[in-house]
Amino acid sequence: MGGNSGSGVLRSPDGSIIGVHTNGGCTTGGTGFNFGVRVSTLLANSPTLRGLTRPRVSGPVVSWGSGRLDAFVTGTDSALFHKWWNGSAWGPSLTGYERQGGVCTSRPEVAAWGANRLDAFVIGTDSALYHKWWNGSAWGPSLTGYERQGGVCTSPPKAVAWGPNRLDVFVTGTDSALYHKWWNGSAWGPSLTGYERQGGVCVGPPKAVAWGPNRLDVFVIGTDRALYHKWWNGSAWGPSLTGYERQGGICTSPPEVVAWGPNRLDVFVIGTDRALYHKWWNGSAWGPSLTGYENQGGVCTSSPEAVAWGPNRLDVFVTGTD
Repeated sequence: MGGNSGSGVLRSPDGSIIGVHTNGGCTTGGTGFNFGVRVSTLLANSPTLRGLTRPRVSGPVVSWGSGRLDAFVTGTDSALFHKWWNGSAWGPSLTGYERQGGVCTSRPEVAAWGANRLDAFVIGTDSALYHKWWNGSAWGPSLTGYERQGGVCTSPPKAVAWGPNRLDVFVTGTDSALYHKWWNGSAWGPSLTGYERQGGVCVGPPKAVAWGPNRLDVFVIGTDRALYHKWWNGSAWGPSLTGYERQGGICTSPPEVVAWGPNRLDVFVIGTDRALYHKWWNGSAWGPSLTGYENQGGVCTSSPEAVAWGPNRLDVFVTGTD
């Protein structure tokens, strides 16, 4: 949930929304930092969310500015649905949704790179990536239409915005490698339907964060269940375009990564004992070591969700056996 990549909802086992993290990074100078806002258990604190209908698949909640929320889910017809909070009321109504069409086979991914801007990505029935956007006045290419961006994707997309008018999207392909495409403000690279192959053999969806302008950190789980890391430093991919830094562990969940400030990363995974494990980058070294982890206990039955609402602050959530 790092970078201006949208945020998440916390779900109960029946799929109902029990909490939300909103992304406040879009208004902090457009740098792509994801300082966010403290997670609220909205069913306890907000009568509005208690009235929402329960979606089949929940998706991200994004905030592109103060007092604004945009929530996306897929419905029982596999279409994308949208509702929003404008600071005083839910639209199109408390329990209503704006239907945005499509036949989605993945949870939606939404990024906000600036005020009054949204970019939504889903995987279609042909396993291609599809894109739609809000430009401040209308949805493009139309309310229910999508821009087809090709690919044969085997994971949900992950989208990150490290600055205004910039998007980076990651998926895994049929060969289990990581693939990347980007929007540079005027065109999609390497092309509208093309992808940059970044190697690896990934056994789960990628996680990408941006702790500053022109910086990306991407994490995946390998076939040995270890955590692997690659990064963009503004001019080149490290350790190489198709190479990865092995960070050890025996992970039973996808990684969760958050950046609470420049040159800071916190990574969380679940281990074989179902405990939560943590590692961090402090700007010069990985702690507790490159391949080591801090055991944080618990008996977790879900992947972790982590948020950072300010410098040196983290909140992490999992579900237990109860």
